[in-house]
Amino acid sequence: MIQIGSIFILLCVASSILADKSGLAHGKSKKFDVKPVSEDKAKEYLQTFGYVNPTNLQSGGAAGGFDLLKNAIMKFQEYAGLSKTGVLDTQTKKKMAMPRCGITDEPMALTAGGPRAVTRKWSRNHITYSIDSWTPDLPRDTVRRAIREAYDKWSAVAPITFEEVSAGQGDIKVKFGSYSHGDPWPFDGDGGVLAHATMPENGALHFDDSENWAYKDADKIGGDYTDLLAVAIHEGGHTLGLEHSRDDNAIMAPFYARFKN
Repeated sequence: MIQIGSIFILLCVASSILADKSGLAHGKSKKFDVKPVSEDKAKEYLQTFGYVNPTNLQSGGAAGGFDLLKNAIMKFQEYAGLSKTGVLDTQTKKKMAMPRCGITDEPMALTAGGPRAVTRKWSRNHITYSIDSWTPDLPRDTVRRAIREAYDKWSAVAPITFEEVSAGQGDIKVKFGSYSHGDPWPFDGDGGVLAHATMPENGALHFDDSENWAYKDADKIGGDYTDLLAVAIHEGGHTLGLEHSRDDNAIMAPFYARFKN
């Protein structure tokens, strides 16, 4: 039997090559421009996604705070493939405005108890999931199909299997919610964070129901809808212990592909 550690390595390798090559509808959609975030929102973004510690920023004084902020901006720019200016220029603030995953970009994992800089993986290779709440945007059977297909993508690249079980019973609990929805990480409304997930073995996969969700519908996804399948594949990777990729073409890149420039 293949070892759990070997499965995790396979998943890590697969995450860098599992890109949008499998008929995802958003691959055919338009590329939209985004308005840059404000400077205050940009600073909040850097704290939210792990580029600077808010406590350090507040306790560093004026000079120290400026240096910390500049370093944080440069870290984000490097991560996002931008020129490392250390300045909140328009390009940087537009990148921050792109819809994305809610998991931090630094090597930190969302767990039931909060962020932790650890590598996590499941102790077994058969994992169950349950869909505990739904979106009004899609029929339930369509949501089931999208989640099933997302996990099938991961099963295709590593010896790991998934099974849907009754609501509330899954190792991974899938739900749709808006704003405060029962965990420490409230959603932010339409746009911004689309979804988030916890690392093993605290299985949770949550979609922001303030978004408009679609499944393999290029017309809708070419407009104001978000591709549930693409986001589910990405968040499914997090539930298996994978962190974000700096490869902008990889499925584990943090930014939603429809809005890539």
